[in-house]
Amino acid sequence: MDNADPVLDAKAAEAERRRIIAGRNNVTALVLVGLVVLFFAITIVKRTGHSAAETRAALEGHPVATAHSGAQ
Repeated sequence: MDNADPVLDAKAAEAERRRIIAGRNNVTALVLVGLVVLFFAITIVKRTGHSAAETRAALEGHPVATAHSGAQ
């Protein structure tokens, strides 16, 4: 015979269910925060209007002909 208490089993199952849901909520929150940061970074990069080559050249002190500078 099984001497397990059904009330304790139900409580343990409910506690496990809540733990799983809490973990899933944490993962969802992290994904959403990551997407917000990604979209923010993309917006900043797009608003600056510089390509990677332009930024690298500017940091190295070399002039670069770009579509923005009017040179062709």
